[in-house]
Amino acid sequence: MAKKVRDGYWPTRAPYGYKNVQEKVATGKVRAWVEINWEEAKWVTRAFELFATGKYSTKTLAKKLAEENFAIRKYKGNLGKLHSSFIEKTLRDEFYIGVMKWGGVTVSPPNTKHELFLDPALFNKAQVILDARNAGASRHRRLFSVLKAISYCAECGSKMTAEEKTTSSGRVIQYLRCMKAQHNEKVICKQKFYQEEEYIKQFQRILKKVELPDTFVEKLREKVKALFADEQAIYEAAKKDILSKIENVQRRRKNLIMEFIDKDGLSQTDQLIYASVKHELEVEEERLNGDLAKTKSKIAGVVRTVEIAISLAVSASHAFENAEEPEMKALLARTIFKTLYFKDGKIELAVFNEPLDYLLRKKLKKYPVFDLASVSGPYRIRTGCLLIANEALYQLS
Repeated sequence: MAKKVRDGYWPTRAPYGYKNVQEKVATGKVRAWVEINWEEAKWVTRAFELFATGKYSTKTLAKKLAEENFAIRKYKGNLGKLHSSFIEKTLRDEFYIGVMKWGGVTVSPPNTKHELFLDPALFNKAQVILDARNAGASRHRRLFSVLKAISYCAECGSKMTAEEKTTSSGRVIQYLRCMKAQHNEKVICKQKFYQEEEYIKQFQRILKKVELPDTFVEKLREKVKALFADEQAIYEAAKKDILSKIENVQRRRKNLIMEFIDKDGLSQTDQLIYASVKHELEVEEERLNGDLAKTKSKIAGVVRTVEIAISLAVSASHAFENAEEPEMKALLARTIFKTLYFKDGKIELAVFNEPLDYLLRKKLKKYPVFDLASVSGPYRIRTGCLLIANEALYQLS
């Protein structure tokens, strides 16, 4: 089976959205491959499109799709219920962008043979949302916390952790407390534990200070739109150049094959030359396809950046308060802030993610809770990432 995977073919039951196909050939052997199951494929695309809006958790998305009569694959042991675990597995499955992983073997395009139907940019957007929500935490963690992923103790610098305690009346309360440990070594710290609910109330008050004026937001939208149009033109030119090079390599491969077909009787030297040149062309084509995928991924990243910058500029506080799922609140908190430091039951310091630190420094410099002292210049000068969104902020500042 590992050989079949290395050859670019899926060796077992097809993932949801595909179907297994078999054909008996003249030699008596059975040829097997996977094809798109369009009835299921439309539901895969629907799941990615809804999740990419950022409005759904895997649990609420499963409920939404079930209400739309999602076509559940029937097999032994399946009771016909759509579970959030299936949704998350589907959203994480790289098979939909051509990557196969089986038995320790990984094969990527163009070496995989199955046809693709999902937009890679849509898949990438779903990964960003999932990664932001999980924030590297273990899937087996016992408690979910809105703020824990970005929370640190201001006294000793240790990470914060979440715990539950049950009162004498039976009420369950969730707390955040300092772990009092760094690099697996205990540290001295006098901080106590405090209710996370109280921290969240403080966090909401902090968010109200973050909102930007409508006039600034509109200027930002126009500037980003103009800059994105320029970037899109550059991307299209790069894409055209790479596609032209791929076509040239494919043409050279075809000519090589035709040249050796026309020869009467190939010597051992001819065969070695053919194999060597053919391998070089295959390697070159694979490299060019990789460059093309990177170019597509880059523009997808720019789109995500623009979407996040605009949505956060409108009203972070309103979005946080109206988020129905705790996971959505946690995603928003991690998107805006890099780190929160806690001491004596209060949020002592809040550190913004870039480029929000530069965008908000003038508006918030009078509030000591925000760490803006280290923000020395435009984000586009300090790093090379998120260039489009930050270029707009720089020109407006």
